[in-house]
Amino acid sequence: GEELACLRDHSHNVSDLCWSPDSSQLFSGSFDHTVRLWDVARAESVAVFEVGRAFVLSVALQSPDGCWAATSAGGLLQFDRRKGDRPAQALRNDCMVNSVAAARETVLVSGDKRGMLKAWDVRTGGCVGQRSVSDPARPISHVEISPELAWRGAHTSRVRLLATNSYDDTVRVLTEEEGAGDADVRWRQLCELQGHKNQSWPVRSSICVADGWARLWGEDEDCPPRWQPHGTALLATGSTDGHAHVYSVSNSAAGVVTELVQLLNGHTDRVYATSFHPTQMQLATASADFTVKVWAA
Repeated sequence: GEELACLRDHSHNVSDLCWSPDSSQLFSGSFDHTVRLWDVARAESVAVFEVGRAFVLSVALQSPDGCWAATSAGGLLQFDRRKGDRPAQALRNDCMVNSVAAARETVLVSGDKRGMLKAWDVRTGGCVGQRSVSDPARPISHVEISPELAWRGAHTSRVRLLATNSYDDTVRVLTEEEGAGDADVRWRQLCELQGHKNQSWPVRSSICVADGWARLWGEDEDCPPRWQPHGTALLATGSTDGHAHVYSVSNSAAGVVTELVQLLNGHTDRVYATSFHPTQMQLATASADFTVKVWAA
């Protein structure tokens, strides 16, 4: 694929990133103890948020001007550009939080060092749901929530998928159980994805909805687009082998169907994180080679 930008102001490993709603900006978190807000068109950092001595392990969009950050000290920190460079709100887990995602306006989801998937009510700061996703429990390196998509057999016409990366080289795809609400969040597992490598590194994934014809990243313009069935999710995960792995996940009368559809080459070290563009077929990847790459289909 074509590289559109390279953002270079972090001084240590870039651990995670996420797009703003209008796609003009990116938030990124780093082991240099900062969260940065980037102007993508200018390839410039426009805001820096300090988290103290902890590593930033994950970032999740909260608003066009703000995000949540998960830290190695067990913090879930809310930053807002309009309120300065200090946390506007702080939640505390009982161990290192490897990942955070916004499930709804009032609910965050986190994955931690002890392998627990947790839901948090941001109004009260309390945990309103939790489960282990692996047996035996292995640390969760990332949680990701998809946009809404059609899903055969769901109790509603459209659902949101939740994906977890664990330190057993597995991505697990789940969805909320029927009847779950803000005060009682529960999940059920749909499938597992394997082929990428986590080892002991904080590898992360991203999900987009790809209904209809789509040309994937790095494919020649003369290559015919591939048909993605209605209700298909594309899941991209980082990997310690230096590639980004892209899987398709769909539901049919026979059950959940998964396929490894693409490997992206270009980084020179571990690929830690991926983030799909909110409206276009673009994908950002972050690496231990100190770079963020943006790929166009």
